[in-house]
Amino acid sequence: MKNLCIDIGNTFIKLYLVEKPDKVTLLERMPEWNEDFKILAQYIEKHELTQGILSSVRHTNTALLDFLQNQLTYFINLSPDTPIPINNQYEQPQTLGKDRLGGVVAANHLFPNKNCLYISAGTCITYDFIDHTGKYWGGSIAPGMYLRFKSLNDYTDKLPFVKPQQLEDFIGTTTEKSILTGVIEGFIAEIDGRIQQYEARFGQIQALITGGDALFFEKKLKNEIFAHPNLLPIGLNKILEYNILSLWND
Repeated sequence: MKNLCIDIGNTFIKLYLVEKPDKVTLLERMPEWNEDFKILAQYIEKHELTQGILSSVRHTNTALLDFLQNQLTYFINLSPDTPIPINNQYEQPQTLGKDRLGGVVAANHLFPNKNCLYISAGTCITYDFIDHTGKYWGGSIAPGMYLRFKSLNDYTDKLPFVKPQQLEDFIGTTTEKSILTGVIEGFIAEIDGRIQQYEARFGQIQALITGGDALFFEKKLKNEIFAHPNLLPIGLNKILEYNILSLWND
């Protein structure tokens, strides 16, 4: 069965085709929708898609929801009320980012019966913990790499905006290199520190990382980490399948 998974993030909209077992194909990556959701309609027709799920961290687009409900036989707009295959202990589920929820579902699916720390490095960097029993507890949210570079430029008079690039050394010999090492090495230390913090409390942790910025530092981390570009669509697809299976069992 082929499923459509849509991830609407703060910066980009991503359309994924997901097939069993966890085969993910990125169909499209774009900043905004085109007129009348033409691209979306083309992919639905081309791949003969009848089932789909939407995760959005932006405000509700009612026109998009109407379109998907009309185009697909079975459609889920992921919400706090959507049944999920984990035990959500978050105290404020109404405010929980759907991307965070999808990520921990993927972590629990890929590493069942293990304590997992799901790290997503995008516009924000988020850390989310799910224990070996499948209980999701929450985590942390911090500014992502781009926001850190941008804030140094926005909130100072003289510091330039620096684009991310690989470091030659951790000691910056120019202002631009000093900003690079400050942000990127700081990021690395933060991630390693978070993993160690969870390990100190819960014992062995399986750390997973995804997101567009992960490529800059995944190989520099001291801790062993599982890097995968498509953790979110894998998690969204598991939620979709979980709900479809529930329908069959009713």
